[in-house]
Amino acid sequence: MLKSLFNFPYYQTNIPSYLYNKEELICNMVHNYRKDSSRNQWNPNCDLHHEYNDRDNEDYIKIDYEKLIPIYNKVVEDFISQISFCKNIKWNYEIVNYTVTTNTQNMWPHHHIPSTFSAVHYIKFNPSVHKSSVFVNPSHYNQIFDLHYHDLVDCLDPNNDDNMWIFGNRTVSVKEDDIVITPAIIEHAIGKSNSDEERITIVLDINIFEDNEIKQNYNPEQIWVY
Repeated sequence: MLKSLFNFPYYQTNIPSYLYNKEELICNMVHNYRKDSSRNQWNPNCDLHHEYNDRDNEDYIKIDYEKLIPIYNKVVEDFISQISFCKNIKWNYEIVNYTVTTNTQNMWPHHHIPSTFSAVHYIKFNPSVHKSSVFVNPSHYNQIFDLHYHDLVDCLDPNNDDNMWIFGNRTVSVKEDDIVITPAIIEHAIGKSNSDEERITIVLDINIFEDNEIKQNYNPEQIWVY
């Protein structure tokens, strides 16, 4: 279902865990995490375990995403089918990373430009102790509201999607095996959980581009990259 995030669309659905090798993936990711809980070749200011820029490192178990591919194909295709296009398009996606955090570990706000959309699959997530991704309002106007319109900000329900435009940061309520897709330009972060239980996500980048070939009965073409 398409909703609104600061007037940007976001998509959310749940993946049945029995459709893929969930326990195997979690076991291997946790194994890698315990080998180095701060495996981080991306940003020294962040404290987490992930494989970005380090996927070919032979010191770690290589994560096999193969069984997730047909599932992600369907999820991305359903998401894209809800967008109105005026031209023929193609799309692809890439599994770019997995993340593992516990306790006070965190990931700073970041975007996924130049991709079109980014997706987070919450493969191991306990809502009672873990925090969902924190999305940062891309509009600078929310700072003006905070400064000059305290009464209005205080009176609006921060949990109502229709009020997202006025708040600086926003979380989306998720449960385990939810996947959330947002425009890649929206910055997002992982907050501290203060729990020993691992929080694990898989991250996708999705790209949409114009198809200049003329086709009859055209259906968007999907290509996955692994």
